[in-house]
Amino acid sequence: MNNTDGGNQQNNLVKSISSNIIAGTNVIKTDKFYGKDRKYTIFVCLEYNSSLADIAKKATEQIMQRVSDEDRAKIRQENEKYQQEVVNDLKKSK
Repeated sequence: MNNTDGGNQQNNLVKSISSNIIAGTNVIKTDKFYGKDRKYTIFVCLEYNSSLADIAKKATEQIMQRVSDEDRAKIRQENEKYQQEVVNDLKKSK
């Protein structure tokens, strides 16, 4: 595997997690802008249908399905700590 493959795998993981988070939301508002460069920029405001802890738990479960047995064991050992880190990251991105 080369670096590009690793980058693609990481992008696929991020897309997968993002898709599941977005699937559990409602669209509140969208704004579209047509720029001077003739490209659209669209902003979307989403509302979560579940708690941040639930979102973190789902993200953790998805990651655990994609990692090695050894890494999965490490994640299980520190599951609460890991989920809290995901919650904190989501809070920062608000």
